[in-house]
Amino acid sequence: MNRPSYWNHNAAYYPWVAASTRGCHRVLDVGCGNGELALLLTRNGHCVTGIDPSEECIARAKARAGRKNVHFVCTSLE
Repeated sequence: MNRPSYWNHNAAYYPWVAASTRGCHRVLDVGCGNGELALLLTRNGHCVTGIDPSEECIARAKARAGRKNVHFVCTSLE
């Protein structure tokens, strides 16, 4: 499995999330931030929608994406 480019508390759970989503074609990443987890999951073959209420985070995620199987939306879970 690919490792995230940096470590933070959430990144420690990325391997668990990747293992837990095996067999899932579509994944929703709530609170996606800069898109690190969403992009990791696309490398594992998932189609990912990442949502975050921060316009700045979504802009960074979109700038990093460059993949057809990931979509970022500025919205809250509610």
